[in-house]
Amino acid sequence: MGVGGADRSGGADSASRGADAAAKADAAAKAAEKAKAAEKAKAEKAKAEERAKAAEMAKALDRYRDIFTPKDEALKSPYSQVLGAGLDFAKNYHDMKAASVIGADSYFHCAANYEAASRGVFGAGAAVGASIAREISDAYRGKSDWGSFASDMAANARGWASGATGWHDSYQEACDPVRPNGLPDKY
Repeated sequence: MGVGGADRSGGADSASRGADAAAKADAAAKAAEKAKAAEKAKAEKAKAEERAKAAEMAKALDRYRDIFTPKDEALKSPYSQVLGAGLDFAKNYHDMKAASVIGADSYFHCAANYEAASRGVFGAGAAVGASIAREISDAYRGKSDWGSFASDMAANARGWASGATGWHDSYQEACDPVRPNGLPDKY
């Protein structure tokens, strides 16, 4: 027995239990950190796979867009213009997903509208109709606020005007003012 009738071995047991608890807590924290890192790696891998799929889809759409882009003006039927415009929008959507750059939405809006409007009057009409319908749908579903709506419509209008009038030689030139930093040069 120790001083005052206390058993000194109880203090050692208490210290041992405390060390065991600390070791268990440390092991649990390390396991949680490892699980969190594994989850993050899994999410990054899924995001990379999604970007790769989007890039592959954009490449496939490019092949189909060529079908609806006749080189001879006489072959530009209203149907080929409208179908081609739809493919322009689909390709630019998949390009935007593949690029995965924050703030690129307006740039790809502008690019899709430029390409569709440059197909002719019916392509421009399809671009205007699709763009307005999409913006109204997004606003109705609460997916965009007034600022986003206004900036997207301004980018759409820039694409329509540039594509329909031929003010610019390419969508890259026409949409340069709304191009975000960090967007790869291939877009």
